[in-house]
Amino acid sequence: MTESLTIAGDETGSGTGESADVPGGPGPDFPTLEVPVSAGSDAEGDGRSPTGDAEPGPGDTGADTRSLPEPDSAGSAPATEGAGTYTAPPPGPAGAGAPAAATAGAMGSGAAPPPGSGRADAPAGSGMPVVVKKPGKGPEQPRTAKKSLWWRLGRGGLIVAGIFLVLAIAGFGVAYAVIPVPDAAKADATDQGSTFYYADGETEFAERGVNRDPVSFDDVPEPVQEAVISAEDRGFWTEPGVSVSGTLRAAWSTLTGQQLQGGSTITQQMVRNYYEGVSMEQTVSRKFKEIIISLKVDQSRSKEWVMEQYLNTIYFGRNAYGIQAAAQAYYHKDVAELEPSEAAFLAAAIQQPSRFGAADSSTTPAMEHRWRFVVNGMVKSGDLSEAEAEELEFPAPKEETPQTDLSGYKGYMLQQAMSELEDLGYTEDNINRGGYTIVTTFDKDLMEAAKEAVESTVDPDTLPEGVQTGMTAIDPATGEVVAFYGGKDYTQNQYDSAFRGSAQVGSSGKPVVLATALKNGYSLNSVIDGRGPQSISGTPIQNYNNAPGGPMNLIEATQKSNNVGYVNLAMEVGIEDVVQTAYDLGLPEGSIGENQVVPTLALGINDAARSIRPACTPRSPTAGSTSNRTSSRRS
Repeated sequence: MTESLTIAGDETGSGTGESADVPGGPGPDFPTLEVPVSAGSDAEGDGRSPTGDAEPGPGDTGADTRSLPEPDSAGSAPATEGAGTYTAPPPGPAGAGAPAAATAGAMGSGAAPPPGSGRADAPAGSGMPVVVKKPGKGPEQPRTAKKSLWWRLGRGGLIVAGIFLVLAIAGFGVAYAVIPVPDAAKADATDQGSTFYYADGETEFAERGVNRDPVSFDDVPEPVQEAVISAEDRGFWTEPGVSVSGTLRAAWSTLTGQQLQGGSTITQQMVRNYYEGVSMEQTVSRKFKEIIISLKVDQSRSKEWVMEQYLNTIYFGRNAYGIQAAAQAYYHKDVAELEPSEAAFLAAAIQQPSRFGAADSSTTPAMEHRWRFVVNGMVKSGDLSEAEAEELEFPAPKEETPQTDLSGYKGYMLQQAMSELEDLGYTEDNINRGGYTIVTTFDKDLMEAAKEAVESTVDPDTLPEGVQTGMTAIDPATGEVVAFYGGKDYTQNQYDSAFRGSAQVGSSGKPVVLATALKNGYSLNSVIDGRGPQSISGTPIQNYNNAPGGPMNLIEATQKSNNVGYVNLAMEVGIEDVVQTAYDLGLPEGSIGENQVVPTLALGINDAARSIRPACTPRSPTAGSTSNRTSSRRS
């Protein structure tokens, strides 16, 4: 069963009134062509029913036109706007395909297009394909191979990565411009402990606080410098202050949550430890700021300056800050005297200062492995030959000693000096970090004499429990304590019986009353009433052993230590004057309480725990004058 497809031609041979892309230009006026269509074409997506009505088939696009309009009076069919094209295969030999019984002759008709077309563009017999227009479609372009999904994803990823790279570079540039190098160093980076001296100002007896002794770059031997570089940053002399590979590795570890890593270069470590405003927080923002400042420092400072600050600020363990303090702490020598093997050990200690610091003479294989790593690095850099490295022996550190020996009376001196400084407004933190040189009034020879005088008279080890011995020697011209005995050994007993002990001064208060009387016009022959017992200001007073006493001059009253007579004398000269005389003789102002300003003050009933103390005059850190009193000055 067949049906007809009607095609109307025009003067140009196109079915639309447009010029057909056929060689030879316009053709003659073509009549209507009738092309039989096989009924089986519906199976290929024709979509027509046997009755000629359009019904959607499985392969129908809904775009084909099954009949074309008749030509108008001019012989042209109306143009179809926006028509698409469809290229049909050229006609085959008779019987090879669908029947194509087209009317031919002088009209030069060609093969009919397949069903559903809207246009015939090629003359019959030309061998050209038939082009068919489809409504609503533009010219169909040649189809190319479709790109794979991975290729498209990869291209998108590269574009996104490029955008992020541009933004990162821009952000880095802005940060580099706005983040300044801090003007000041951290206090912790320059802190020094304080040193305590005897009265001569030269003999040291104690240290307190941060153990740091800064040295200049030129004072550090080259093998020591190179050992530190081998341990911490082998590209120090050539890198721009930051290791790109090390920074990327640290950033990746931080971002992926593996661990938070710090700066790997010497410059970065110096920036973190030295500059104010660069915190120790383990954050990405702090790390970024550290990198910017490190780059700037490398541009504005010499490598020698960076190395000097690093060597004076880094912690080596054993409470040693800086290379000089470390040399003393581990090997009991100055940095200039270190052997290459010892320098390598100290450089190795930077990574794990607490573990190395606790080693003493007992070390671990891990320490020796780290030490060998540093030595091998020095060989690679040319600072040691292989032969020299083979000859090196692992330098076990010497046994750690306390920063300050507080045995014997030294601990008592330090304790009292710290108490004096506190009264003068210096906090413990000031002393620990201020780097002060503190000169006391204690005389070394007299301290030894005081110890001998007490222990040769009383054996402290035989005293009953709770009984303490003490002694204080005062310079009467100044009221300064030049020597004292507070106990046998501070490391065994920290109670200072000379300064901390609470006891009545007893009859030692009578000379103060006598001095006040002589100052007020009394003479040694002046007579006082020493009869006892008496009630003075409501308080019963009796002489020692209930002695009757009687009227007597000041010489006899002093010889007999007459209690009643001296209480009466204190009343006569005035208790307030007696207190002032005590202060004039060296007792600290305010050491006698208001409740102690009573007639019995002459008998020394007041608490003398804080009545005898070394005078202390601090020296300003910028002052150039000297003082023979206990003084503090910052070196």
